[in-house]
Amino acid sequence: FPNFNYFFRLEDFSRRMPLNLIRFIKRKLENNLAEIAKRRLEINAKKLVGICITPQEIMIYKKTGLNIDSVHIPPTFVDTSHNKIDKKIARQKISLDIEGPLFLVFGTDHEGKNNKIIFEAIKHIKGTIYVIFAGKMSSKYNNPEYLNKIYGYKNVFIHNQYIKEEDIPYYFSASDAIIISQIKGFHHSGNIFLSLQFQVPIIASRSEYIGDFVEKNGIGVTFEPENSYDLARAISEFLNFNENELKYIYTNLKKCAEEFSINSIGNMYIKLFN
Repeated sequence: FPNFNYFFRLEDFSRRMPLNLIRFIKRKLENNLAEIAKRRLEINAKKLVGICITPQEIMIYKKTGLNIDSVHIPPTFVDTSHNKIDKKIARQKISLDIEGPLFLVFGTDHEGKNNKIIFEAIKHIKGTIYVIFAGKMSSKYNNPEYLNKIYGYKNVFIHNQYIKEEDIPYYFSASDAIIISQIKGFHHSGNIFLSLQFQVPIIASRSEYIGDFVEKNGIGVTFEPENSYDLARAISEFLNFNENELKYIYTNLKKCAEEFSINSIGNMYIKLFN
């Protein structure tokens, strides 16, 4: 749509979208592109519609001085095509010879993560748990390798490397839950959608959107951000769940994944573009 001078062009927006989602939308739209383009050009420039990826982008676009009439934030989609991998096989694949509850901390380092409280929380948990940090760590004081030199835990595993896409399913399938320990005010994590994709319960900080999403959908346990005692409480609560409570979480994970499937979200984008 190169001539939509008063719109955020679809071609700009699509650079941020996964390739298979772009193909899905393209197939749906290819028969009526001319009609859409004609309708677009007839819209009054004072009535703009913004399509943004995150809430922060709303503020960025408003600073340009454009009069945005309405803003839509379509959510990320969940790829539900992956088959479940046996936990024992997954752990062997990532070189973990362990039995017992394993908690995953996934992804590259950034300013919104608080890894230190995870090390602090382990001190307050009765019994043995295992924690694996997987992803490229760049900062010093938030780096789990640096932190584990201080705490000296033998039940903490650190894979300080870029995790290839084909290896991601093994890390999630090997784990009993994922810990998302964002600081106060940091309200986004792509790990939520990976957890839905691989049906892994979430233990997340109650940091605005993240905590609200987990609590609203019943897919895990939340804790007070930057509070190691409350994180220990959340982990212990999860470990003490009975069979019915765990079944409730896994049912909600499946339901949530279907709600955010590529078909559901793709159709939402198409509705906006139309």
